[in-house]
Amino acid sequence: MALGKMKTLIDLIQTVHKTDAAGFVVAEDTIVASVRAYRADRYGNKSWANCAAFFTATVLFRFWVIPSVKIIPSYI
Repeated sequence: MALGKMKTLIDLIQTVHKTDAAGFVVAEDTIVASVRAYRADRYGNKSWANCAAFFTATVLFRFWVIPSVKIIPSYI
């Protein structure tokens, strides 16, 4: 993927659940990485032909590997 096509800026966000002093669970968002990515919408694109397992997804993002970051599907 060429850098010229990677025009969309995205943040990989992880939700962390922490317990406060009173014992309540508080959800906190942490930015894991901010990167440029290629965005492909679901309809009218060849890249969705083999993605039948992701039937609820509507957008596909492609970005280069970040060596120190492990990417998991739960990132929002």
